[in-house]
Amino acid sequence: MISKPRKLCQYLLDIAWDDKGPRSYPNPSLRQGVRLQLLLEVEGHRVTVIDLGAFGINLRRLDELRTFSDYTMPMFEVMESIPPDENVVVVGYSLGGMNMAFAMEKYP
Repeated sequence: MISKPRKLCQYLLDIAWDDKGPRSYPNPSLRQGVRLQLLLEVEGHRVTVIDLGAFGINLRRLDELRTFSDYTMPMFEVMESIPPDENVVVVGYSLGGMNMAFAMEKYP
C-alpha cells in the first residue's frame, strides 16, 4: 500500500514511445502505467499524463517538429503551469527519459 503523502505531489507520467497515446492499451506496460496512475490518484496524488509532440492526442505532426525542444514543448507547458513551491516527481522511461533529463535541466 502506498503511504499517504504529507504534501500532495504532481506526477508527470511521460509516455513518449507510444504513438497511440497514454489511453491506448497495446501492451501490458501501458496497462500497468494506467493502473499506477489510478493507485496514485486514490492515495491523494495528482497525476498528469503528457502527450509529447506528434504522439497520442497531440495534434502537431512529426514534420512540424524541428527540434527536440519542439517535441518536448507540451511537457514544458505543464511544468510552467505548476506553482514554484509544488513538489514534482517526473517519471520518464524509454525515450521519455531524455525528455525527463531535458526538463530537469530547464526546471531544477
